[in-house]
Amino acid sequence: MTAEQRDASWTLTICGDCTQAIANDDYTGLDNNPDTARARRAAIRDGILGWNEEGYTLSVDATTAGFESTPCDCCNDWRAGDRNHATAGTS
Repeated sequence: MTAEQRDASWTLTICGDCTQAIANDDYTGLDNNPDTARARRAAIRDGILGWNEEGYTLSVDATTAGFESTPCDCCNDWRAGDRNHATAGTS
């Protein structure tokens, strides 16, 4: 990672599941669908760890990004839905 990259912060659009995981370390909403809960939990944790391994800390912003059909910038889930803003910044 270059010095410019280390000093950069990124604005992300993240799904509701990742919002809860990042803001509150809360994965209980995933239990609504037991067939996919384990895989979703792993994808979210992998996404968060991926940013952390690059030297970034994720924090949820107080703004919403609205309805989007692009993948979540954390877990890469392609399901369309409401997205929230998050920041990946260095600490």
